[in-house]
Amino acid sequence: MEEFFYQNKKKAKFFFLWLLLSTCISSKGEIINTVRDCNFSAASVGDYVWLDRDGDGNQDSGETGFGGVSVVLSGPNGIAIATTITDINGYYLFTGIDAGISGKSYQVLFKLPAGYRFSPSTGFIGDTGNSDADQSTGKSSLFTLLPGESNTNIDAGLLSPANNTLPLHHLDLTVALRASSVTLRWLAENEMNTTRFIIQRSIDGLVYSDIDTAAVTGQINTRTNYSLITDIQALLSYSVIYYRIKAEDNSHLFAYSNVAPLKLNKITGIRVWPNPSVNDIRISYNCSASTVLNVLLTDNTGRIAWQRSFEVSRGVNQLSVTGVEQLTSGVYFVHVTDKSTRQVFVEKIVK
Repeated sequence: MEEFFYQNKKKAKFFFLWLLLSTCISSKGEIINTVRDCNFSAASVGDYVWLDRDGDGNQDSGETGFGGVSVVLSGPNGIAIATTITDINGYYLFTGIDAGISGKSYQVLFKLPAGYRFSPSTGFIGDTGNSDADQSTGKSSLFTLLPGESNTNIDAGLLSPANNTLPLHHLDLTVALRASSVTLRWLAENEMNTTRFIIQRSIDGLVYSDIDTAAVTGQINTRTNYSLITDIQALLSYSVIYYRIKAEDNSHLFAYSNVAPLKLNKITGIRVWPNPSVNDIRISYNCSASTVLNVLLTDNTGRIAWQRSFEVSRGVNQLSVTGVEQLTSGVYFVHVTDKSTRQVFVEKIVK
């Protein structure tokens, strides 16, 4: 009798362990209870909220993390999936996220502490060392998590009440290109104490240089339109250039406009050969800047047959998918994701 209870106790422990391991949460917050239906590889995302003392949207030396900030993870439908709080050093992390079999889209929302504002959002989503939170909503752009990926680059900078004291109600910038001339137009309102506008430009969305200035002509409680034309003949080889306006007063207190990207050249996409393929597959990709490419090879059912990440440089890069001869004959799809631009390219190939 004692042996009977011992054996059944072991079976019960095994059953509850299997039930625990086979339970997961989908991107819609639904509990999935069978291993068969829980066919995703978990991913994770973080990472940092900091006090942006100089208000430039970049994590600089001496700027410290900000603890106690509420962070919400949601899917593309905006429905919250999970909530956490930054630790004493400003870090947060969501783990066990449903990445599906070829990646799923998510968004992070940062909630402002009372009296603070968000830093300007610079660069691309997921760049290291920049702020990804929209200044108005606190939301990041949508980003894709791939199976097994750990994305620790979704950050937010905070401006203290002392950072952004200029009383501007609006500072909105737009840009337009004609030949090699860029026309910048911005709208400012309530320019009390503002002494000048500094026009800044960047080729990577992270480091900005002053390229010109404009005098203030508006009045308190009125909206004033400004414009400036600049030549970029020497920069036409770049794919994207970024502009912003810095409003400054006599005490060097300042406020930034939105960042306005100007697209110059389109990325040509990918070329996959030979097709049909017997052995290795070659992929050609023209990069606008150094980046990381995630490459997946999936079969006609969506199952991942091959995957790898490549660090690539600006210009044309050639990648290799090896071991194709070991795959069964059929139709496959090559997926290439540029982690900097968030562009995804898919090409069909026959084995």
